[in-house]
Amino acid sequence: MADPDVGEPQRTCVGCRRVAPKREFVRLVCDNDLGVVVDADARLPGRGAYVCGIRECVLSAARGGLARSWRVPIRGDAERLWMLIQRAVAARGKESDRR
Repeated sequence: MADPDVGEPQRTCVGCRRVAPKREFVRLVCDNDLGVVVDADARLPGRGAYVCGIRECVLSAARGGLARSWRVPIRGDAERLWMLIQRAVAARGKESDRR
C-alpha cells in the first residue's frame, strides 16, 4: 500500500522538532505590529513557522523556537498564544465538518 503522505509538503514543529505533513500543524506568522499571528488558513503573507496543536510545543516555541525561526525577539505571552491556537484549531475543525 502506498504511503498517503508521499508528495505532501512536510514541515517541522518549532517547539518539538517533529516532522509531519503540513496539514497537521498550525502556521504562525511574525507580524511586526502585532507580534505572533495565528494563520489558520495558511495564507497570510510573511515568514511562517509551524507548531503542533499541543500545549507543550506551543510553550516551547514561544520560549525560543519562534525567535530562532524568525531571527527576531518575540513579544507576547505564551499562554495567550496557546489560547489563540486552540481557537484556530477548533475553528478549523468546525470548517472541515461543514464540507
